[in-house]
Amino acid sequence: MPKDLISRDSVTGRQKVVKSVTVSTGAGDASKIVELDGAGKIDKSALPTTVAGGTAAQSGKVPELNGAGKIDLSLLPDNVGPESMIVVAGEALSTNNIVAIDSTGKAVKAVSTNIAKMAVGYVKTAVANGANAEVFFGNINAGYAGLTPGQPVYLSQNAGDPKSTVPVAGTDTFAQIVGTAVSANAILFEVAGIIEL
Repeated sequence: MPKDLISRDSVTGRQKVVKSVTVSTGAGDASKIVELDGAGKIDKSALPTTVAGGTAAQSGKVPELNGAGKIDLSLLPDNVGPESMIVVAGEALSTNNIVAIDSTGKAVKAVSTNIAKMAVGYVKTAVANGANAEVFFGNINAGYAGLTPGQPVYLSQNAGDPKSTVPVAGTDTFAQIVGTAVSANAILFEVAGIIEL
């Protein structure tokens, strides 16, 4: 609850009563004294916060978590954050599909039976054909099954999938390691070159 406080007017030198505020309504509360709320904290309305950054207008503001409870990537320095890129999907992609970039620059399912579709990364969410897909180029991705921890993971002849077994000539056109299994369902992605079989 706002409290009455005694202050000295800087122009007249007289004492005057001012009210404290727990929540700021903006410029109308200029020069008022901020009071802690019932939890003993300063309300965020009294701070210059921002959820997203990237422009000079955000200089000096306090980062605020976004709707997902995370720091928006735009608040991080350049080149800090996940290695990813937005690419148009050249076909419908499923969650965790391993992808290639085709000759038109679109993301398609990578597959070991087509040398033109060698793996470059993966998607974390399903994407419709023609929609924008965020392709990730490294880090750990979970959501797979049947992997052997500690062993290399190869691109599969099943488009978009990984496999823990060694590629076989006649089944696979080429062998490509896409990372290392760190658990039965997670891969530390580190895409390697290819070997024709």
